[in-house]
Amino acid sequence: NFPQGIGSTTTQVGITGYLRGNGSGTVTGVALPVFGRVVRTAGNITTTSTSLVDLTGASITLTTEAFPVQVSFAGTVSIDSTGQILYLNIDVDGANELGTGGLRTTAPVVNYELALTVAHQTAALTAAPHTIKLRWSVGGNTGTMLGNTTNPYSFSVAEIK
Repeated sequence: NFPQGIGSTTTQVGITGYLRGNGSGTVTGVALPVFGRVVRTAGNITTTSTSLVDLTGASITLTTEAFPVQVSFAGTVSIDSTGQILYLNIDVDGANELGTGGLRTTAPVVNYELALTVAHQTAALTAAPHTIKLRWSVGGNTGTMLGNTTNPYSFSVAEIK
C-alpha cells in the first residue's frame, strides 16, 4: 500500500522512505547501486600456495555508499591429488570475510572437476572505494581454476540498496 497522494510510479524502499519515479522508469535524486563483473576466459590458473593468494583477475573496486555488497562466484576447480583441499575466500579491503581459511572443497579423485558457486553478503561498508577480491589456496599439490573460453569463471559484486 502506498501513502495517500502518491501515485503508482512510487516504489517502497525500506521501512521509512519512498522514492518517486518520474514516469519514465527512472528514479530521480537517488544514486543507483554500483556493480562490477569479471568473466575469465584468458586461460586456466593454477596455484601450489598453501596460504591464501589472490585469484588472478578476480578483483573489483567499487565506490559504494554505506550499504552491504553481494559477492557472487561461479567456476570449476580441480586438484591433482585425491583428498587434497582447495580453499576459497572473499577479501574486502584486505580482510577475509570467511574466516582464516574460507570455504573448502576436497578432491574425491585426481583432477576431478568440481563446480564451485559462492554467494555472500557483506555487512554494510563505509561510503568509500572498496576492493573486493577472491583469494585461494590448496592444502597440498596443485589446484586449478578453469578460466578458458569453454569453461570460464564469473565473479561479480553488487551494492545492495
